[in-house]
Amino acid sequence: MKFDLNQHPEADDELTAAHDYYLKVGGSDLSDRFSDRIEAAVDFVFQWPHAFPRFPIEYAPVTVRTYGLEEFPFSIVYAVGESEIFVLAYAHEKKTWLLEESVRKMKSTAPAVELGGCLLA
Repeated sequence: MKFDLNQHPEADDELTAAHDYYLKVGGSDLSDRFSDRIEAAVDFVFQWPHAFPRFPIEYAPVTVRTYGLEEFPFSIVYAVGESEIFVLAYAHEKKTWLLEESVRKMKSTAPAVELGGCLLA
């Protein structure tokens, strides 16, 4: 099945901030390697979207899953719909405890997103 990729605007901000950090501390070689790992991880999620561990958010209307990057302390936190993969966050491993609060805030402040017949708001 072919999926579309959509992501929460804050996920894009997280990804940009992480890329900028690695560029600052390690130069373009490190930031390019980070980008390559993100791209490979997204490809892997597209190939096997239901294969990765569930992220324990009890009140989410859809199953939320995580995929950890190789070499970098980040995970892609996503949900799978009928025709799309929705990235909620590119979460640093030391900050994943903030994700539940972020999802709670997103439900109250972000526009509703329909994902696989479920409303993620």
